[in-house]
Amino acid sequence: MTLYPRAPRPGYADQVIALFHDRGIEPRIAHEARELQIAVGLVAAEEGVCIVPVSVQKSRVEGVRYKRLAEPATSPIIMSHRQGDKMPELGVMADVIARMYQIWGYDVPDALLRFEV
Repeated sequence: MTLYPRAPRPGYADQVIALFHDRGIEPRIAHEARELQIAVGLVAAEEGVCIVPVSVQKSRVEGVRYKRLAEPATSPIIMSHRQGDKMPELGVMADVIARMYQIWGYDVPDALLRFEV
């Protein structure tokens, strides 16, 4: 198995490991990749499998087949910004994330509802 991303941790990689542990499976991690393209490239080179976000399917790497997990898994969207930054784009991004949470049926975090620039 290729684990993506290697760093920073904790994060997505730890969520993937938890998916296995919750089912009593100890994955054998052969590679850790910092870049998504490297992880998918290792899969194309027949070096194992990798759990990646659905959006990666758009990359269309030859020799790689994407399969949905039998049980749905989600990963939070995290927005980081400099404290005190007043760029108007931050407000737009917070609004987009809040709307997507609503579309997906997730509770909108209070921090997004109170976000001001």
